Amino acid sequence: MKPKQPKKRQLTEAERKAALTWLKSPDLLQRTKQAIAQSGIIGEETNALIAYLTYTSRKRHTPLHLMCFGASGTGKTWLQEKVSELMPEEDKLEITTLSMNAFYYFGKEELKHKLLLIEDLDGAEAVLYPLREQQSKRRISKTVTLKDSKGNLKTVTLNVEGPVCVSGCTTREQLYEDNANRCILLYTDDSPEQDKKIMDYQRKQSAGLLDLQTGQGLQPYPKMH
Repeated sequence: MKPKQPKKRQLTEAERKAALTWLKSPDLLQRTKQAIAQSGIIGEETNALIAYLTYTSRKRHTPLHLMCFGASGTGKTWLQEKVSELMPEEDKLEITTLSMNAFYYFGKEELKHKLLLIEDLDGAEAVLYPLREQQSKRRISKTVTLKDSKGNLKTVTLNVEGPVCVSGCTTREQLYEDNANRCILLYTDDSPEQDKKIMDYQRKQSAGLLDLQTGQGLQPYPKMH
């Protein structure tokens, strides 16, 4: 009954060579920052680059974690959403709400090296403890009692292996302090200058002045994946 998992994309030899050439460029971080900006993020260049590097750390033995703070309407969820779109579909799991024991019923290696995206930490309060355990110990376990096919009770230990990279958004920093101290903290820009950048972009978009195929508005997803 589990949803079908996205197939892992295999690179062609030409794509592999192009990717290696990109990765070996001396100005890699600057080129990456420019590509991220083309995905639809206005301003927030440094925050977007930090988020991208954090999300790519999911492949490491000890990944980094991220928490985005800001008042409602300052773009924290948009920032997380747009940067996460630059990650391969099969490597991420988007979470809106989870029940208390949900994390323990994933397959043993189903979350391994995945990016877990939590739109609002208020919707994940029930799983904040197992999330912290995954961040610190890179594995969680729970012993439960289940019935077998004959109706007999038996004790089973559920193990879910990490590591995982966790990213979440919230307006309430103090409430999630225990989770925040395991994360890189990003604060969205709510300055008048940032508001002006966004409104200028929206005016150009409404007027049809943005070229969505070349130049601004380009979506470099295949390249970033």
